[in-house]
Amino acid sequence: PRIQGHRIPVHRIASWWQLGLSVEEIGEKHPALMPAEIHAALAYFHLHRKEIDGYLAEERAAQSSGAPSPAAV
Repeated sequence: PRIQGHRIPVHRIASWWQLGLSVEEIGEKHPALMPAEIHAALAYFHLHRKEIDGYLAEERAAQSSGAPSPAAV
């Protein structure tokens, strides 16, 4: 899933948040996102945590194997 009107996947926002970035810091990375959109992405993450954690695990596995990320394909 992606943030409506943007190409940024929810799992990307979730991964930055898990790394300790604040909503404001995530917004600095993507100034086109409104704070409400970031909060909505985080809410989606919390409601669908198993699904999003699966995307993050796939991405980590792809990075460690050198293969392209499934999200990047």
